[in-house]
Amino acid sequence: MQTRHIIIGGVILVFISFILYTMYSPSSSQRSSAPPRSDLKVPQISYQDELFISDDNQPPALNSWFSSTYFKQGSEPVFVTPQAVQFTQEGFAFNLPRITSNSDTVFGSFGPEVRVDIGSNVTTTVASYDERKGSFSLSQQDQELLQVDLIRGTPVIYVSPVQEVNITIQASQITDTGDGYWQIDNNYGLYADQIRVDSQDTGSLDLTVNPESIIRFIVLPENVEWNPDLISLIRPEVIATKVNADKDSSTHKTKVEYQTTDNQAILLGSLQEVPQKEPQLIYQTLKGPLFVYAAQDIMIESSLVDIRTDIQANSFTAEQQEVLRNSLAQDIQDPQYPEDTYFGGKALARMAYLIEIADAFGWEEERDIALQSIIPELTKWLTVKQSPFEPYNFVYNKDLAILVGKESSFGSELGNDHHFHYAYFIYSASVVSEFDDNFYDTHREMVDLIATSFANIDREDSRFSYIRVFDHFDFHSWASGPALFGDGNNQESSSEAVNAWYSLYRWAQASENAPLAEKADWLHTHEINSAQKYWLNTDYLTETDYQHPLVSNLWGGKVDYATWFSDRDEAKFIIQFLPMGLNAHYLRDDRDQVQKHIDYLDSSLPDGYQDYQDYLLMYESIVRPKEAYQSFQDLSDESIDDGNSRTAGLLWIFESINKR
Repeated sequence: MQTRHIIIGGVILVFISFILYTMYSPSSSQRSSAPPRSDLKVPQISYQDELFISDDNQPPALNSWFSSTYFKQGSEPVFVTPQAVQFTQEGFAFNLPRITSNSDTVFGSFGPEVRVDIGSNVTTTVASYDERKGSFSLSQQDQELLQVDLIRGTPVIYVSPVQEVNITIQASQITDTGDGYWQIDNNYGLYADQIRVDSQDTGSLDLTVNPESIIRFIVLPENVEWNPDLISLIRPEVIATKVNADKDSSTHKTKVEYQTTDNQAILLGSLQEVPQKEPQLIYQTLKGPLFVYAAQDIMIESSLVDIRTDIQANSFTAEQQEVLRNSLAQDIQDPQYPEDTYFGGKALARMAYLIEIADAFGWEEERDIALQSIIPELTKWLTVKQSPFEPYNFVYNKDLAILVGKESSFGSELGNDHHFHYAYFIYSASVVSEFDDNFYDTHREMVDLIATSFANIDREDSRFSYIRVFDHFDFHSWASGPALFGDGNNQESSSEAVNAWYSLYRWAQASENAPLAEKADWLHTHEINSAQKYWLNTDYLTETDYQHPLVSNLWGGKVDYATWFSDRDEAKFIIQFLPMGLNAHYLRDDRDQVQKHIDYLDSSLPDGYQDYQDYLLMYESIVRPKEAYQSFQDLSDESIDDGNSRTAGLLWIFESINKR
């Protein structure tokens, strides 16, 4: 009986595949605008480990700067900027990270220089959060004692007693300077009003506080003394923060707003200097200066970044087109489609890009063969199934509020790298939808759901946190879901993060979803700006011992020339380049930067590229196109990355040649 079911299932699968093959036909019919969200139901699973999540109907903010607070009693350090904070079993501790470095790493590490204790066996839960604010509840035996508010860019820690509680503050030196202010060591201070001082000595201060008390810790820049005028800027409570985007013909305008009690100004920080405003304080951070203003809102302007969605076929010579077509005919034969979300997604995107290339040049036969290859495979992933254990399926983890692909990879079951992985599916679906209305109509809701899972732009959608992977202070993404590291969260592949928002934009175009397109455009611009500023460039590290021309992995608390998967120089570079298609043309914008990178590789790899030769030669072609082309022609098929193709490499290099 079991064998019979297998045979019947196989016949059905073949029949479905046949229908998909034979029903394909390019279409240009008008498509209705996309719904605001997908309500598609997928199987649910639970997370079995212990979580500390408050019952406030907000989904966990995995991939955030404070992710670790969800996963254990006493979090890893969270890097608020300028201060770093760690919740402990006694309360919390904090410091102003000092920048230290060696040739491969720049540190801005946490160290518990000031401790704030409220007892023992203290548990911390996330009470609420928004774009730049995290509120944390500190409890003993299920009795909430304090709420601690941390706001990105604000050098103030806001402590609100929920009931009468004893607080002990410990540091090297605590001095009462009057007016409710205590100087703590050289860089810290405490402002407290309506409290009782129980005892004080050189390094310890005991207070009794109650719900009427105002408790504010402030972190001061190096060599800056306390100014009593700052009291009016640290007293107001920050109720909420919001980051809103707008644009004109040439500029993205990002408004950062802090809602405060009585609409009073506070200390509001930005890693970008704001014109026409005088900073109150300037901090030296891991990412350069933090400018802190007396304000409730600031406006940050960024030049628009072009999103390229077409291949300019008429710019290629007849000889180049012949080479490309011969290569394409080989690349679309016998593709391999792995079953995990990363390598499976890359394989789909590889074929989707070949479809775009074939269509751009009018090679309909090759395009249709590629479509017939990808549609059944992509359909397996996008078909909703009843069991969470079937392959090629996505399931919803109701505890972590994430969508998880079966099979997962690189920790994606905990939220890791979702924007990297899922972008490949979204891009592939976008391309196929251009040619097959039936595919689009059948699978659009599932693609919407995959996109929403990491890029939810609806603040009222309680299934997923708001644009989960993107940091609205640093203006780039974070890759780790739990972020259970002493150096905070991290992101290795700046280029795959850019590809996430590029792919989201392509899907917004395919589904005619204007709000999603606008948000994807904004995210794309900021991710590229951050990639150029913090990964591909090291000007912000000139006062350190760092010896490399790019950064391979950026953390909340350090900058690293290292990758998770290889110690080779080639790996440390290509993880900032791949995938190299229409999404990656921003890499061409700064030829001097590219030349600096290639010169470095020439000196560090005297025997030439041993790994990832295809991507490195494509990148090299920006400044040495003819030499790169000659070397690329000699590459074996095994030298081409599984997410790349010889055709895509040749197309990129020919563009480099033609631009010269």
